Amino acid sequence: MDNRAEHLQTLGLPLEATWDEVTQAYKDLMKVWHPDRFQNDDRLRRKAESEAQRINHAMSELRKLGKTSPPKHQASSSPAPQPRPSAPTQRTQQSPHRHAHTSTAQSSTHHTQFAIAPLKLRQKLSTSVSRFIAATIIFYLATTSLTQIQHTPFQLSFGAVVAFVSLDVAIRSLLMIFITKPLVMVDREGVYFYRCGKLSWTELDRAWPILRARTLTLYVRLSPHYVQKRSWPIRLWLSIKSALTSAHFRVPFNGLTGDAVQVLNAMRLQQLHDYVLVEDRNPKVSVWARLAHLTCFLCATAVAVRFLVIEEVTPFDYIPYMVLFAICRTVDVVTRLAAPRLTR
Repeated sequence: MDNRAEHLQTLGLPLEATWDEVTQAYKDLMKVWHPDRFQNDDRLRRKAESEAQRINHAMSELRKLGKTSPPKHQASSSPAPQPRPSAPTQRTQQSPHRHAHTSTAQSSTHHTQFAIAPLKLRQKLSTSVSRFIAATIIFYLATTSLTQIQHTPFQLSFGAVVAFVSLDVAIRSLLMIFITKPLVMVDREGVYFYRCGKLSWTELDRAWPILRARTLTLYVRLSPHYVQKRSWPIRLWLSIKSALTSAHFRVPFNGLTGDAVQVLNAMRLQQLHDYVLVEDRNPKVSVWARLAHLTCFLCATAVAVRFLVIEEVTPFDYIPYMVLFAICRTVDVVTRLAAPRLTR
């Protein structure tokens, strides 16, 4: 119990603290001493790393002690019986074997006193409305410029690309107003991102947030075994992206109902569980979403090329492509968000 008291003191808690208080104190201290908060100050960052390591060690030891010893407030009313010397050793030896072969349902219910509530982040209503209005104005200006005869083919092709990009932003922003599914969600099984789907903890290598000009972005790097199981075009694309930014993909948090540090803290807290996820389920993207996404790209490319190779392009030549683009983009967004893909 002396070790338990020492670790509780590290978290600033009394001996009578409950597991909920331990978890909350750990989350609060990690938010205060998160090293990413002090990226511009090396001295404070080193101090934060030292404090974070000390807090993580105390939490890890408390979790181990929690397996064999009850909380102090439960044992204070009557003297606790002395445990048998062989019980802790036997449980420690059996724990890895048991956790390595249990099912998902058993793993998800083990040591629930350290679990946190699922964290769900959605796009703010004000962000969706403002982006929709801005994209609509840009789309109108871009399509109006396509009717100008004095423009060169390159200018017309560039205007077509701008029109399709603004149409894409307008459609997504409009759908975000009516679709309430979260764009980012963290739960016991892993983390869900809108663009890449559900990722289990075994599929994540590391994640870190970066703040640039009031824009907070979460950079995520996938585990090697996850990358190796992808098809060769996806592996090539991921290798190119990781070579440029040291991350396989990035998630911007501007306009969402939470920040990247909040998600990162939740991800790290979930990874502190002592059970191992045996299954390796890959995020599945609907075939309809893939086809719709590919059709959108082909529509925008076809219109841009037509303005380059054809001297006179009438609105009837590109309006059908824009209509098809709008339909396919709607199907893509709705399929990715509205489909029941947040649970496995």
